[in-house]
Amino acid sequence: MAQTKITGEKLTQLIDSWEQVAPESSFGGMSLAEFKAATQPSIDERQSASDAVLARRAAIARRETADEATRALMKRVVSSVIGDPAHGPNSALYRAMGYRTDAERASGLTRKDQTASLESAELQTIVEAA
Repeated sequence: MAQTKITGEKLTQLIDSWEQVAPESSFGGMSLAEFKAATQPSIDERQSASDAVLARRAAIARRETADEATRALMKRVVSSVIGDPAHGPNSALYRAMGYRTDAERASGLTRKDQTASLESAELQTIVEAA
């Protein structure tokens, strides 16, 4: 990648310098016009690659805008499924859409007994003091 960028910069610098300092001179058996004609495919492909990068960026921006609208519609549909009496938040449809049902969310999480952890901390303090 770096070599490609350097080649493009050097080509531009070489042509500009040749045009400004010695436009009537021939080098390497070529006039300036012949050199430009010989290097034109490289310049054209560079422009084509640059255009492709810009087109890709534009396509990504358009996709992101479309995705925002899509996410809003998806949210609306999912909310409708949750609020629908025939389906709801524990339905097979809601689960099939990739969401966790309310029944699945009941994790059975219990909190540790706070007194046990306090006793452990007090014991640790006593051991360290001794």
